[in-house]
Amino acid sequence: MPVSKFPPETGSMRLTMPGGRAGSTSPVDPNDPLPWLRLFPPAVNFHGIEADTVYTAEVTVRNADSRIHTVKMIKPTTKKFFLVADAFKSFKLAPGMTAKFEVAFAADSQNDFWDKIVIQTEVGDAELPLAAYAPAPECRAEGDLDMGVIAQGCSVTRELTLTNHGSSPGAYRCDYDRTLGPALRVEPAVGSVPP
Repeated sequence: MPVSKFPPETGSMRLTMPGGRAGSTSPVDPNDPLPWLRLFPPAVNFHGIEADTVYTAEVTVRNADSRIHTVKMIKPTTKKFFLVADAFKSFKLAPGMTAKFEVAFAADSQNDFWDKIVIQTEVGDAELPLAAYAPAPECRAEGDLDMGVIAQGCSVTRELTLTNHGSSPGAYRCDYDRTLGPALRVEPAVGSVPP
């Protein structure tokens, strides 16, 4: 089975500087079950996955509290996502210290998959969302189709550019009011945009 590193999509990160300096701490989310626990990235997302390929991402856990905490990773429930090595053993995390572990994903089909890793501590649990997405098109249209006022007997041409920022070809079809007959023509009205 081929192995490849695939960077996870990253989200925002909360940083806390030790020592309580003014302006060094971001606001604490009141809905956060463990405000002292920092995860980066806050979610692991693999995009454009292929069957029979292993994808990995490194996750950092940081203790932003002033006390030592015991941390344990509970492995995902599905067999598609898994922890590399012995990351699910418990360990003590001193104030300001970080620990890293690897999350891997492999599947025998190209579908979308979701799971989570539960991070247990002596004061509560937190979750790290996991997702893997099959290749998909992400098409965008750029241009202006406003024809304005057209004098009889004149023709106006407008161009629309389709780009695909996804990882698989995107098919398109242009539907319009065909009762206008030959007065309005779209070329090509059907097609595919490569990634």
